[in-house]
Amino acid sequence: GLLSFQVLLPAALSVAPGLLTAALRIKVVAPQSYLPGVFIVLMPLMYVPMVWACGVCAVQSIGEILLLVSLAFLAFSPAVYTLFGIRQKVNKPMSKKGVLKFCKLVEKCTGMCHFVALVCFML
Repeated sequence: GLLSFQVLLPAALSVAPGLLTAALRIKVVAPQSYLPGVFIVLMPLMYVPMVWACGVCAVQSIGEILLLVSLAFLAFSPAVYTLFGIRQKVNKPMSKKGVLKFCKLVEKCTGMCHFVALVCFML
């Protein structure tokens, strides 16, 4: 239970974002490849629950509602990759223009999520 969570958490928090970034870079370089798109869609599904579990523990110990909103935006911001990745069919061969459009859209949406999280945290 808790011991396995402590063992998996550091690995999930470091490996998943790195693989996601690498998959995005490979998809830009080789837009016809489907495997990086699969990683773009699947990596947040491994990463988000771990971050959310840590965030919930922090919120329950402090009990502040704005902290909950802030951590929710931070924890679920990588899910934007999955949602837009499925919608834009990033796991299929794409044009370079389509991949760059996808990257800009996802970067913009995650940036907005991080900004909202920062505002909620500062209040």
